Amino acid sequence: MFLDDFRLIRSKSFFCGNLITLLYLLMFFTMAYVGYKLFGRIDTESYTEGKMLLHAKGLLTGEKSWIAYDTNPFGASFIMVPFVQFGIDSIGKLRWFPHLIFCAAVVLVTMALVKDIQSIKAKLFFIALTFVVFFQPDFLLWSGGLHNQSYQTTLSVICAFFCFRKKSIWKISFLISFLQMFISYHFLPAFLGLCAICRLIYYCGERGFSGREAVFAVIRDISIFLFGMTAAFSINFAFGAIQLGGVDAVVRDWFGRLMVRADLGGQSLVPYYYDYIESNLATTVVPARLQIFFEYFLHLFSKYNIFTNTILFCALISLLLKHQKISTVRTHLFVVLSVATFLFSMLGASLWGLVLPKHFIIHKWFLLRDVLILDLALLFMCFQIFYSLQSKPDTN
Repeated sequence: MFLDDFRLIRSKSFFCGNLITLLYLLMFFTMAYVGYKLFGRIDTESYTEGKMLLHAKGLLTGEKSWIAYDTNPFGASFIMVPFVQFGIDSIGKLRWFPHLIFCAAVVLVTMALVKDIQSIKAKLFFIALTFVVFFQPDFLLWSGGLHNQSYQTTLSVICAFFCFRKKSIWKISFLISFLQMFISYHFLPAFLGLCAICRLIYYCGERGFSGREAVFAVIRDISIFLFGMTAAFSINFAFGAIQLGGVDAVVRDWFGRLMVRADLGGQSLVPYYYDYIESNLATTVVPARLQIFFEYFLHLFSKYNIFTNTILFCALISLLLKHQKISTVRTHLFVVLSVATFLFSMLGASLWGLVLPKHFIIHKWFLLRDVLILDLALLFMCFQIFYSLQSKPDTN
């Protein structure tokens, strides 16, 4: 028995298994440390986080604390309440919880994706590729946020994985879409776009559906997300009615805000909000919608994204060329999927800015996170091509 254990310790598989475990731990602690150093670097983040913290304290004391957005979702504030109740009421300490949740989610998703890869070299390659994607500043900047957009990046990573690898997703999709809507509205187009792309990759790449079958299956699955969002929106609507004193008031307020943000006129019932919009845009020209789309596109090649995107595109092209040698038909399918991934990712990311250009100007720093859905989608595309390579299809 002892000799068997000794041989196992000396074996290559045991060494590689421990090496991979160390890499996962290194990934977690490195992301945790670097993310901590990046806390508070997003424009206006500290101000908005302080506002949410005041609201969380107000929920505990029963006092209606002043916040600028009475009808925005309060999910982030509710998450803070138990921490504040136990005396953790500084922004610096509160940021650790969402950040560590994000780091843990990334490591667990990476482990689940790499688990089905047989080659040790391939495992190490994809661990490194995943690390490059998630280690970029745009991901880590958002991981410790406490504002209305808190936790949405983590939820998107988890849901995208389930859409990419699991046959039945109705429970997890309903839950996560409910939480996304309860936390913030802004990221929903990008989130839905990412989930639709991952589901399309699953149906075409893993299940072998035709294009038409895959599209109908994706539409069916996305309807579940809409049910979850509707449930959360109903709760947000009820809170808004309580805040503003009635259903008619909240409808007029939300419609007014929508018109303001879409640059179509209108006015909120909360005077501060309208004054805030006008004062911030007094000397700012609202860009054309086509210009906004190009800003998203150009951000892919910014100093923060160019390194990651170059590696991702090189990995994708090399995998496609390798796949071409064993299956021309499926390689053509993956090329079409890759192009669709790029186009739908860009559309999903920029949809918020295209529909609400005035909101885009004020919160332009959201752009940093929106384009991350392209990196996630391309990463999953690389995994899917390799899974197909590993199975060695005979069709040519």
